Amino acid sequence: MKKLLLALTTFILCREVAEAQPVPTIDYPWIKVQTAKVATTYPDLMSNPNFNRTVIQYLDGYGRPLQTVDYMASPLKKDIISGVETFDALGRIDKSYLPVPVSSASGQYISNVESTAQSFYGDSKPYGKVALYEASPISRPLKVFGPGAAFQTPSSSGVEENYTVEGAGIRRYVMTDDNTISGTGSYTNGQLIRTVTKDEDGNEVIEYRGGKSGRLVQRHQK
Repeated sequence: MKKLLLALTTFILCREVAEAQPVPTIDYPWIKVQTAKVATTYPDLMSNPNFNRTVIQYLDGYGRPLQTVDYMASPLKKDIISGVETFDALGRIDKSYLPVPVSSASGQYISNVESTAQSFYGDSKPYGKVALYEASPISRPLKVFGPGAAFQTPSSSGVEENYTVEGAGIRRYVMTDDNTISGTGSYTNGQLIRTVTKDEDGNEVIEYRGGKSGRLVQRHQK
């Protein structure tokens, strides 16, 4: 009886594996990552969404991510598409779409994500948008609008970023070998990057980071 149950269980599992194989689209370069949900000694179960999570990332000809397909990840066992972005004429991110479930369960590239997202969210702008970049080789975002038409009206201010090189007046602390912290004076101008982030309501967060290390030195909110 035990042998019969084992054989029946093996047959059911093998059948599930055979019916649940993702089929990546061959028109785009892609990367498939599988993460086990449970411990198992059967490698074939890694193709079954009940035992693992399969994520397929599609790339364009420049190696930039086009979209990420989370295979059969929705409650209805359908694919969830995320990471969909559009680019401006200089190759910088223009729009970033919200994740959206689709009607298929194949792991394939979906070409109509934009209209699908509009229908799913009931919103004409289900994406965040970078409205302004810094005019420098770094091209840091200066103004970003959140997802949704309500955040992208003509009167919307968006989230604004301002960058300056500073340092004077910011206290410098050093941790010694005996785990004590001591003050060693202040930074000088040119040693820190000051970033001011202003949200849609006018609230400001000010951060100072090391100009070379990028480590956070100080943060305060207005």
